[in-house]
Amino acid sequence: MSKNIKINLLVFIISSLLVSCGYKKISQESLLINIQNINIIADKRISYKLKNDILLISDTNSTDKYNLDLNLDYKKTSKIIDKTGKTTRYTLSYTGILKLKNIDSEETINKSFTVNGDYSIAENYSDTINNEKNTTSGIIDKISNDITNFITLYFKNK
Repeated sequence: MSKNIKINLLVFIISSLLVSCGYKKISQESLLINIQNINIIADKRISYKLKNDILLISDTNSTDKYNLDLNLDYKKTSKIIDKTGKTTRYTLSYTGILKLKNIDSEETINKSFTVNGDYSIAENYSDTINNEKNTTSGIIDKISNDITNFITLYFKNK
């Protein structure tokens, strides 16, 4: 057998094994939860993003109806201060307290999420603002993923 045929055969065998491995994303299966009301206490843009991400896992055909409350707190602290006393790096910390309440049975699920991120001070103020916005965006994406994964795994294992 030539080297080319062996490589093609090896690629075919490996790809056929990977296709049939049974891997399935968690979020592909529908959940048995219907989130009726979402109340998020945070900045308007952040609330909008979180609400849209959370509603993606809600199934309107479900009989289990829940209300979701999320209180998101923000804290900005100096991380690195140079010799002159100026801050050169900040740490952003977002803490979210999630409360899921079943409308019918009054069962409550509480969970806390904390995500931190750092950004550097740039020479231009506009670059510093962009660094802060990018860090905030990454943190919000992480919190959104954490919340949806928690809800998904909680109700799959229930």
